[in-house]
Amino acid sequence: PGRLGVVMREMKFPIDVVWFREGKVVDIAPGLPTTPAGPEADLPVYYPRAEADIFLELTAGWAAEHNLKIGDSLFVVEPDS
Repeated sequence: PGRLGVVMREMKFPIDVVWFREGKVVDIAPGLPTTPAGPEADLPVYYPRAEADIFLELTAGWAAEHNLKIGDSLFVVEPDS
């Protein structure tokens, strides 16, 4: 676990980023904007407020549309074969 930073390098559209620790949401950054091209040192880095062990990138607005909130759990469901 750590503070896993996200950079919007060369992204063409905004996204929501959700950080998890042990399967539970620890932070949400909704609608991260695209970043214009430029020096690496000038790119903003987005960090969670709490340590995380994984993050997920979602279509901008998805977290709000689905009422995702800190403390929610993540379950990965595999499709039937």
